[in-house]
Amino acid sequence: MEEQPLITVLMPTYKGAAYLRKTIDSILKQTFKNFELLIINDCSPDNTDEIISSYKDPRIRYIKNEHNLGISGSSNLGFSLARGKYIARQDHDDIAHPKRLQKQFEFMEAHPEVGLCGTGFKTFGTKHKTVHYPQNDADIKALLLFKMPLAHQTSMMRKDIFIKNNIRYDESFTSSNDRKLWIDASPFTRFHNLPDTLLDYRMYKGMTSQTKRDKVIEEGKRIRSIIYKSLGFNPSEEELFILDNYLIPGRAKIKDINLIKAIELILLKLSQFNANSKCFDINAFNRVLGQYYFKRCLNCAFYGKTSVWSQYKNSPLALFYKPSIKARATLLILSKIFFLKK
Repeated sequence: MEEQPLITVLMPTYKGAAYLRKTIDSILKQTFKNFELLIINDCSPDNTDEIISSYKDPRIRYIKNEHNLGISGSSNLGFSLARGKYIARQDHDDIAHPKRLQKQFEFMEAHPEVGLCGTGFKTFGTKHKTVHYPQNDADIKALLLFKMPLAHQTSMMRKDIFIKNNIRYDESFTSSNDRKLWIDASPFTRFHNLPDTLLDYRMYKGMTSQTKRDKVIEEGKRIRSIIYKSLGFNPSEEELFILDNYLIPGRAKIKDINLIKAIELILLKLSQFNANSKCFDINAFNRVLGQYYFKRCLNCAFYGKTSVWSQYKNSPLALFYKPSIKARATLLILSKIFFLKK
């Protein structure tokens, strides 16, 4: 009798031939052996079929879509076909470290309350950096409003949690389908990120077109509207403009201290709405709000050449988050330099 795999490594692929072989090899070389590699070819026009067909490893299950389903549709097909207790996502151009599956499997087995587990990763190619996310459930979920707090390409999911609660990829999302999946799953299970760096994430020129960037921005607004509704927060047009253009983006050139004051009011509103709705852990969410406020004050001190130290230290938000001594010193120094221009 064929052994039932404990893990299904789910890898949809489309136009991924250039890097596909190295990705497949990284999975087949895992120290954890009891898995199936479910590859779904979403009508790739390149030589993807030839590459996959060249492998004879019985752990590979190969599905060729008759019609292009897109990333979300192919992923949902994978959910319905997966035989493993766990589903590990793998992108077709990334490299899994040899112990990735083993470490995630061991953690999930030891922590049955956790239904979603991610890891750290390193980027390579056109950019080089190491990325780590918060480890505990409350801190991960508290970041969902602002950014992706658990890397989809490193994720391992407890399949029965998603099946039982009918949680699937929302096919109306193409660029933010992973973050939407985490939002849908968050009420039903706990999240965790391992501190280990267990994947190499490939960065290359042209991987994100302007069309896709526009889609990311549009879907990000839709994601946030879902969370605002959960919080009971109905932002005005002016508040939405500030949120979308100055508060949420990673880089925002804030030059006006009045904008900092408006951001403070919005963040305090979010804190109050969360306290009432208990959508997120109150302490964890407030820490995130305080952190974003500090970063925006630092941003304003640099770009606006404005003293914002007193504005920051006198805000209730300063009680939520404790920046490093170095970061606080930077804000204080910038504020002193530009004190005469405040």
